[in-house]
Amino acid sequence: SDEHSVLMKIDREGRTRTVNLMAPKKWESHLWDAEDQILKFIGNQRRIRSNYYFNDPVAALVCVSKSFDFMDRIEEMALEKGVKLVVNYEPHIQLILWGAREFINDIHSFIKSLVNEKILPLLSTVQFNGRHIYSSLFDSKEFIAFNSQLKDDFCSCVLSYQIVLKKNENGEKEDSPKSWFWVNDEKQLIPYPEDISKKLMAYSARSSYVSYRCEGRRYNLDASSMCQINIETGAKRKILCCPAVYQWYYIDLKSFDFKPYKLSISKELEATYKSGRDFHSLSYNGEKYTFDLKEFVQIAPYEVPIKREPTAVLPPEKKVEVENEVEIYLRGPKENLASAQLKVMENLKSMITKEEIELPSDSTPRWEALLKQIAKSRGLLISSDAVPGQARKISIEGPQDVVNSTVIKLQSEIINFHSSYAGTAVPEKPVEWDEQTDVVEMFEVSRYSEEWRNITSQFKETLPEADVKSIKRIQNKWLWERYVQHRKRVDTKNSGRVNEKSLFHGTSQTRPDQIFSSEEGFDKRFSEKGLWGEANYFAENASYSDHYAFTTYNGDKQILLARVITGDSITCDQDRELRMPPKKPSMDSNLDQKYMYDTVKGFTGGSTVYMTYSNEKSYPAYLIQYRFSPYLAAQYRPTAPQYRPAVPQYRPAAPQYRPAVPHYRPAAPQTKPFAQPTGTTQPVAQPKATPKTSQR
Repeated sequence: SDEHSVLMKIDREGRTRTVNLMAPKKWESHLWDAEDQILKFIGNQRRIRSNYYFNDPVAALVCVSKSFDFMDRIEEMALEKGVKLVVNYEPHIQLILWGAREFINDIHSFIKSLVNEKILPLLSTVQFNGRHIYSSLFDSKEFIAFNSQLKDDFCSCVLSYQIVLKKNENGEKEDSPKSWFWVNDEKQLIPYPEDISKKLMAYSARSSYVSYRCEGRRYNLDASSMCQINIETGAKRKILCCPAVYQWYYIDLKSFDFKPYKLSISKELEATYKSGRDFHSLSYNGEKYTFDLKEFVQIAPYEVPIKREPTAVLPPEKKVEVENEVEIYLRGPKENLASAQLKVMENLKSMITKEEIELPSDSTPRWEALLKQIAKSRGLLISSDAVPGQARKISIEGPQDVVNSTVIKLQSEIINFHSSYAGTAVPEKPVEWDEQTDVVEMFEVSRYSEEWRNITSQFKETLPEADVKSIKRIQNKWLWERYVQHRKRVDTKNSGRVNEKSLFHGTSQTRPDQIFSSEEGFDKRFSEKGLWGEANYFAENASYSDHYAFTTYNGDKQILLARVITGDSITCDQDRELRMPPKKPSMDSNLDQKYMYDTVKGFTGGSTVYMTYSNEKSYPAYLIQYRFSPYLAAQYRPTAPQYRPAVPQYRPAAPQYRPAVPHYRPAAPQTKPFAQPTGTTQPVAQPKATPKTSQR
């Protein structure tokens, strides 16, 4: 204020401070200059909180390590500037600063120069091949704890690992493009934009900690834990980097949703797009299609927008890669890398165990193959030893926790084998079933498993727009035992013609758990009479059962996928009075017909359907929960005027088909009786009622 010859007075009221500036009118410009400088001074002196994030997690380790003096230099500068400094270690290392904005900016610049000029030259990344190392070990709790100890002892850490692609017949590595995806609240894989995905692929190869912007928001990507962190809110989401197949989509003019092209068309468009050409033509169902791949438009036979989007090709569940299949990336100070690498290999090898199981002397080759299939499905190495004069054994090798659970599973199978051989009937369970303690239990099917892919493939053949949210395996011991026993009877009766199928069933207003948790399962006594009478109806197409799906409180739909013994089936005309399948024709016309067909087959609603008239022929195997394209409808629905043709072009004017109403209905006043004239006793003739004419 003295510099600008301005009088300043500060009024204090509680916690509020008011600055009053006064000056003669001729010095009014001095007043504005003084105000500007005071506001700038207050802004610079205001105490704020600011976080400093390290792009390289190992650089952060070295910076805060007591083995180096970098943190002492930063704390000394913060103390000099009057800035409070705190180190936060979870979920990742960051420096939290409180103080004046200008001083915090100075400290940020100092830390950045310190990292670039002093710390990064000390670091290096080593890549080595882990022989006989299972990739699943890196996700175990033991290795995560070991990696934390590695950070304390060597200021180093395993950033990531990568499965080495196997070589093909020509000796070249099989290569498939990869893309990045994030997992939303409904456990859907949502692809990043192509430019962001390419940046993440390039950055993650150099560092496991990446900062980037997407849709106006700033995120940190932690490749070691495979999660995305919103810097503003701290919210975390799982991410995934996996091989991707690019699928092409077009706008459907009826639903205004993006729908996928046929696989053959999509492959042609992708090949042309990668070759760099802008236009592509092809013929499909007798029509010629033309595409502008630069503007992403289908030109002929009609013009609609198109798009290209990656689809994740997920690895099978619990697939464990071994023997020269895993490349490990270790980063830390150059002088510590050799010791850290040796420590990593020793720790990983100590987590691998080997167990032997003795086989029954009377076991069959088919049963032994079943045991090996169980072990291989869990990603374990399995071998069998046959020494003359000794009991046969199988040995399994792999991560300790997986081996222990597999040994328990195999031992229970051996007990079941002895029981069945001794005459106690123990029905075989499906290989994919998990261990259970209760009679009825449900298990979530992993999205990465072969089991999930088989079910969704069958489901999406007729419902490609549906988004499968979850698949739960139903394990009901009582229903399964009854089903297996009936299957054996059908096998004996039909000389091996069981014809077991996986078919869909909608429960309509009945909750699915009332069926699969009951003792009877599918019960035709509660079924209404359908086109083929009172029976349990099952469909080959999921689109048919979708009309009878059960709707949950949040709008999701649920249908059952059942195992059905169709046996010898007969195609019949619709008959609502049908109560059982017809009898089979006898070879001898003089003899009575002995056996009936097992099921009745028909076609309705665009699907082949099977009707069972006994409850034992079906087992509720899976509960599928889904809904129709909520993501695509919200993200890619175009504005209606841009793609919807004018309505008058397809719909004629309504008056052309609807006759005028007065032509059929007389005016209201004519239906009222006339008033009786005064002074006469003669009744006035009433008008004749106009006859009604049907509009049908």
